[in-house]
Amino acid sequence: MIEVFDFNKKRGKKLLISIYEAYVNEEKLFQYRHSTNGSAPQNQYIPKGVKRGSSLHAVFLFFAVLLTYRSQSKVWFRQCKELYEKRPFLFGPDIKNIPLEKVQKHLRESGFIYHQAGGYRWKRSGEGLLKEFGGNPLAIFNSGSIRSIENVLKKVKEGANNLLPGYGPKLLSLLAMLYEEIGAIEHVKGSFPCDVHIQNQCLSLGIVKPNKEIFKNTSFAEFLRKEISELCYSNSIETTLDLSHAMWILGSELCIYCRKKPRLAEYLCPVFGDCNGRIKTELYYKKGRWNLEEKKEILPLFRRKT
Repeated sequence: MIEVFDFNKKRGKKLLISIYEAYVNEEKLFQYRHSTNGSAPQNQYIPKGVKRGSSLHAVFLFFAVLLTYRSQSKVWFRQCKELYEKRPFLFGPDIKNIPLEKVQKHLRESGFIYHQAGGYRWKRSGEGLLKEFGGNPLAIFNSGSIRSIENVLKKVKEGANNLLPGYGPKLLSLLAMLYEEIGAIEHVKGSFPCDVHIQNQCLSLGIVKPNKEIFKNTSFAEFLRKEISELCYSNSIETTLDLSHAMWILGSELCIYCRKKPRLAEYLCPVFGDCNGRIKTELYYKKGRWNLEEKKEILPLFRRKT
């Protein structure tokens, strides 16, 4: 059966705009957790000697974002910062001369679990960055007359070539948003990285209904990227940056603790009363799938119906 997702635009507008407004007004959770107060990992973990917004910072973010898959952002950004400070040659032109096995070894020693696949992506994408973009990752987003993720993808996946292995629409969206955040580029249309937290919220809030219980997280992320981006633009939100930050912070700082600390979650969450409970993520991390058959696992205890 083909995977099909039904996006409830009315419910999506009501709930996602509520999250967005709480974020921009610094209400609820966002009084304490916000991208502007340095608590986000990309702002918390910048290597020593690297100036925020500089060309070196852009290169660091290019490699850091590349390996955010299947790992906690806070853990990996810290590891990547330490890696840069110990072995900066991995982040520059020398990458073309370093054997793959050594790249994998350095990633393993940094603590990155998927060092073999990660090392391949690191070396190949580093080489692609040098060859196709002159080592300047900001140039990746200068594709087509319209600055959009779709046009960037056409360039990156040009013909039979994959210029930047590991970089699909989700990670390109994340990279574009981090560059926008530091003022390095203008907004890239359609950039909305739908990671595990954002996907989970859209399911638990009933904004999206899949046509089957088990489905791929990659196809779901791409569906949400387009729908949520369009929701922003159609509601006069010119950049998706704030909503993306808001949903990620909500998921990583509150949703994961909802069942254990429901009273706190009720106080801090802007959409608590509309949520059906966070969905289990084991299959997501193990096989890249969602399993809605297990969705009842972590509904807050005091809200369960007897």
